[in-house]
Amino acid sequence: MNQRKKVQVRFQTTCRTIQSINHDFRIAKPNYLRDNMHHNKFYNIYFGYDPKQLKQKAKKSFDEYNQLYKNKHHRNLQKGKQSDHLTGVITLSPIVNEWLEQGKVTKEQLEKSFADSIPLIQDKIHNILGDDSIKLSHYVIHYDEKTPHMHFTFNNHTKNGEAVWYNLRKSGRLSEFQDIVASTFKDIGLERGDRKSTTKHLSVRQMHEEEIKQLKKDIQDHIKKLQAQKKKIKKTVEDKKQLKSELDSIDISIKKARVELKSESLTLESLTKEKEELETTINIIKEDKPIIDIKQIKIYDTDKIVEECITTKLGFTKVDEDRLKQYLNFYAKHLHKYNEFTNSINGLNHPQDLLLENKKLIEENRTHLKQQEHIDTYYVTKRRYNKLIGENKSLQEQLQQEQILSKKFNVKIEQSKAYFGMNKKLREEVNDLKLKLHNLDIIQEEYKRMDEAFTKISKYLKCEDDLDVIISKISKYTGSEEKKGKINHNKLK
Repeated sequence: MNQRKKVQVRFQTTCRTIQSINHDFRIAKPNYLRDNMHHNKFYNIYFGYDPKQLKQKAKKSFDEYNQLYKNKHHRNLQKGKQSDHLTGVITLSPIVNEWLEQGKVTKEQLEKSFADSIPLIQDKIHNILGDDSIKLSHYVIHYDEKTPHMHFTFNNHTKNGEAVWYNLRKSGRLSEFQDIVASTFKDIGLERGDRKSTTKHLSVRQMHEEEIKQLKKDIQDHIKKLQAQKKKIKKTVEDKKQLKSELDSIDISIKKARVELKSESLTLESLTKEKEELETTINIIKEDKPIIDIKQIKIYDTDKIVEECITTKLGFTKVDEDRLKQYLNFYAKHLHKYNEFTNSINGLNHPQDLLLENKKLIEENRTHLKQQEHIDTYYVTKRRYNKLIGENKSLQEQLQQEQILSKKFNVKIEQSKAYFGMNKKLREEVNDLKLKLHNLDIIQEEYKRMDEAFTKISKYLKCEDDLDVIISKISKYTGSEEKKGKINHNKLK
C-alpha cells in the first residue's frame, strides 16, 4: 500500500492570542505531546523569538487595529470575537518520520523547507491583498508531536482596518498557498496536498483531537496486549512456583538423608575408635608391669620441733604452741599413712590392686581435707578476731575524740547563752540612753526657744541680752523688785 507523501498549509484566526503564543512556545504544554518517536528527540525550533515581547506586540497590534476599525465603523472591536491574529500551520504526512529515522531526509533539509515557505506565504498575502503592511509575528517548528510541523502567525488587519483572513477567503485564491508551500518541499520528496474538492481539511484543533483519539485507541490496544501477556506470564509464574515447591521438597528430603547418613557414619566411626582403645587397654593390662618401688618420707618428732621453736624464742604463746603441736601431729599422722601406703604398694604389679589402694587413699584424703579445713578455719577466725580488736580500738579512740568535741561544743553553747544575756542587758541600757538623749534634745529645743524669747525681750526693752539686766528692766515697769514675777502690762504698753 502506497503511503501518502503530502504537504499542506491551513489558516485560521484566533481571538485567544496569548493562549496561541503559549502553545507555540510550549509555555503551556498540551496533553498530546510525545516522546517515543525518532523525531521527538529533536528540540523545538523557536528562531530566537521572545514570547514576552510577542505578547506586547500583539497587544499593540490589536490596539492599532481597534483604532483603524473604530475610525471606519465608529465602534470598537469585540474582544473574544474579532481577532488580530491570523495563524497557520504547515503539516506533513507521517512518512516523513520514517525518512528522518532512515536518514533519507535530514533535520537540516526539513527545517530549510519550512523556513523557505514563510517569505513566500508573506509575499503571496501581500500580492493577493495589494497591501505590504501585513506583518509576520513569528514562526516555530515543533518536533514533539506525531509529525514535525510549523506554526506561523501574521497580523489580521490591513492598513485600511480590514480583516486579512476575510479578504483572503473572499479572493478565492487560497489554493495558491498550497502550491507555493509544495514547491519548497519538492526537493525532499513531498507533493502538494489534495484539492479541496476531494479532501476534507481539518482545523488545527480538530487535527489534535483526531490525534488524541488515535493515541487513546493505540494505548487501549497496547493495554489489551499487555493484559494478554500478563495472563500468560501469570500462568507461567504459577507453573514455576509449583515446580519450585516440588524441587524444594526434594532438596529437603536429600538434606535429611545426608544428615542421617552423616550421623550414622559418625556413630560407626566412634564405635570403631572406642573398640580400638579398649583392645589397646586390654593388651596393656595383660602385659607384665615392673615392680613399684616408692621411697618413704622421714618423719620428725613433733616435741623436738616445738622445743626448738620455743628455745629459739620465736615469740610463741601457749595457745600457739598447742595449735602447732596439733598441726604437726596431723601431718605426722598423714606421713605415717603415706609410709604405710608405700609399704603396701611396694611389690605390687597388678592395676586392680592399685585401684583398690587408690580408693582407700581417696577416702582418707577426704577425711584429712576436712580436718585441714577445720584448722584453716581456726586460723582465719583468729586473724579476723585480731583485726576486729584493732578496729574496735580505733573506734573507741574516735568515740573519745567525739566526746571531747561534744564537751567543747556544750561549753561554747553555754558561753553563747551568757553572751545572749549580756546582749539583752546592753540593749536595755542602750534604749535608756536613747530615751535620755531624746529628752536632752527636747530640753535643748526649750532652751533655744527661751533664748530666742530673751533675745526678743531684750530688743523690745532695748537692753543687753542678759537675764539680770532683763529682770531689772522689767522691775522698773512692775514697780518693785519684789514683784519680779508680776509684770504691769499697762505700763509695758
